[in-house]
Amino acid sequence: MGLPLSVVFLLAFTLFMFFFFFVMLMGDAEVFEGTPIGWLSDKLGDASDFMYSERFYLLIVRCCGERNAKRFNDAQEYVMHKPNPLLPGFYLFLVAGGFTIFVTQAFPHIPLRPEMPWGISSYHKPNAFIILAMCLFSFFMSAFRDPGRITGSNASEERTRYPYDGYIYEEKECSTCLVTRAARSKHCSVCDRCVSRFDHHCPWINNCVGLHNVRWFILFLLSHALICVYGGILLAYILIAIVKHEKLYDMFVRDPKLGVVRVSHSHAIRWTIQKNPPLVGLCFGLNAIGVVLFGFVLYHLWLAGTNVTTNESYKWKNLKRRSKRVAMQRAHEEGGRWQDHEEKVSNIYSKGFFTNLFEVLVLPPGVL
Repeated sequence: MGLPLSVVFLLAFTLFMFFFFFVMLMGDAEVFEGTPIGWLSDKLGDASDFMYSERFYLLIVRCCGERNAKRFNDAQEYVMHKPNPLLPGFYLFLVAGGFTIFVTQAFPHIPLRPEMPWGISSYHKPNAFIILAMCLFSFFMSAFRDPGRITGSNASEERTRYPYDGYIYEEKECSTCLVTRAARSKHCSVCDRCVSRFDHHCPWINNCVGLHNVRWFILFLLSHALICVYGGILLAYILIAIVKHEKLYDMFVRDPKLGVVRVSHSHAIRWTIQKNPPLVGLCFGLNAIGVVLFGFVLYHLWLAGTNVTTNESYKWKNLKRRSKRVAMQRAHEEGGRWQDHEEKVSNIYSKGFFTNLFEVLVLPPGVL
């Protein structure tokens, strides 16, 4: 007997979400150029560009009228390009709702036969609140801490923090803030400010990620990955413990084809889903989200270890692609391998993997 259709659907949805976020995060990497993953990444980028194109606006006008199209355009501008509390509010709703379901549905089973090898101990209750507190603490530190705003009063000091590398950073003025841009800084179009060591603008915290809050942002990702995976695995153990506590495998059921048979894994899964749907759904959801979040954590730890920001990673990719095109053109004109004509560039801000991690995650922002 196969798995229940609901379980198959949840597994398929989990795999789809993992693959989707993998393509979104890594699809434009050089290693995936010319592959189906790279092609999908390009198509997703094209779809995103289309959402902001005049063609899409005219399509909305044709379908819904000009007034509604204008409203849609204003709403899109507010949600995507202006500081707003929508996603932080949605985040708090998800955390409050998910944790409430966890407490009301899972806590009644904690502890559950802790003396047995498969039992659930009582210490999981305080653990859940400790990790939740870490999640909320890192959220508020990421959301409300100044990421490193550059103003006229501190622009001179910020320019001494990092040297210009001559590749992706050159001395020039920010046309909006009217200050000379410091190396590794960027003007955030959403927050309308220049930020030191700008990484990206995160709508989930309604704030930029920069020099002064990047460590809190990584802790934010890590703590939520931990609470999701911890909760998901704990729920799986609770479901297994419930099955064993009920001695389900000692029972018999009547099968339409085989007659009276002992309860199988498939029967146990069906019974578990029917008796504990909130626990099963939360178990799958938490594990799926946890896997995705750990992917983000590893990505940002890799960025920290190479001393590259998210913003810089795109700059380096574009620079290397341009360098490769120029080298291939020279190889075509002058002969030889294109690799021999490629300009060698390096990240002058990198000091070695572990030193970079220490600088980004531990060292006070004012000390370099």
